[in-house]
Amino acid sequence: MNNAFQSFKNENPALYQAILYQAQAELRETFEEKKLTNSIIEQSEYLTRAQVCKILHISYPTLYKRIDEGLPKHKIGGRVLFTQSEVDEFVRSRLYPRAKN
Repeated sequence: MNNAFQSFKNENPALYQAILYQAQAELRETFEEKKLTNSIIEQSEYLTRAQVCKILHISYPTLYKRIDEGLPKHKIGGRVLFTQSEVDEFVRSRLYPRAKN
């Protein structure tokens, strides 16, 4: 610990404990959210960017181009995810575009 931090701890033990408790609570909450998010992703039909790239045989830059062109994406827990059905529909719409009136 550096001197300023040690000094603060010694001079303000109650405040130090409160800050420490709050930081621990926030870390636990973040950890639990991440575990929940990972659990949801593992048990669902969501695909990661790497999985979509592998399925479509494209690179990450091409994936970002497809997103700009309308490939639906979802942000869950700070991660960019895709559903299999939406990826399939996007590919079908590109292979068989609907006639314009």
